[in-house]
Amino acid sequence: MFPLPTFIQGGYAIFDQGERHPDRDNLQYFVLFTIVKGVLYIAEDGTNYTLHPGDVFLLLPQHHHYSWKKIDQRTEYY
Repeated sequence: MFPLPTFIQGGYAIFDQGERHPDRDNLQYFVLFTIVKGVLYIAEDGTNYTLHPGDVFLLLPQHHHYSWKKIDQRTEYY
């Protein structure tokens, strides 16, 4: 069973065409995305996801996440 989510930090990310979301492994906290603009190509532990505006997505703590494809248009999310 996972612990209840606790807010640690918030922000707004902007990625331009050709960039990638950082490759991260074993973070000790949940990561919540809310996509505002563009498309985010994110993977967690080998499963690829394509996120669009309006999508809300939760990455789990202590897992590996990374971009599985370069950003192909300006992408913005919380």
